[in-house]
Amino acid sequence: AGKPGPSPGESRAAYGAGLASLGEAGSEIDIEVRVSNWEYRSGGMWRALSLGTEERLAKQKRDSSIIELVLCTCLMTLSANILINYLMRRKDRSHLYFHAFAAIVAMRTLFTGEYLAYMVLPGIPFEAVIKLEYLSVIACPSALCERSWSPAPMARAISASPPMPSPARAMETNQPMYE
Repeated sequence: AGKPGPSPGESRAAYGAGLASLGEAGSEIDIEVRVSNWEYRSGGMWRALSLGTEERLAKQKRDSSIIELVLCTCLMTLSANILINYLMRRKDRSHLYFHAFAAIVAMRTLFTGEYLAYMVLPGIPFEAVIKLEYLSVIACPSALCERSWSPAPMARAISASPPMPSPARAMETNQPMYE
């Protein structure tokens, strides 16, 4: 793990989730946790300590990592499928932007939760992981901002659809919402 300290200059951030064997059952143990958090959005410990048998804790960690890996794989598969759709029909650029969105969300799963990025790149600096996590939050909406989804084409699509009953329309025309 990192090195906690009273100031950012005296600390070193790191992510070091793992299992520690505490000895024989029934023996008394004092657990001391030292935490400083100068880099991350939520201060203090991110999660509570989990106590239990080594096998149960290892299974929990493995199951959680598998779920996140499956989610990431599904999102990458979706992203690839959308990219193939775009390549087959380049005229519609919305597929390209949705591909970017799905790829960014898939990438985000690597840098949150169980931090699977550390399994692939164990030497990656903690600061880089946090910056990539924050970047994914900013990049997701940006990927969805595409010209064909701008107000003008959307307004044309909405105006071409049949009118929906609404309280505002009923108040404008003094007609009942439903006849």
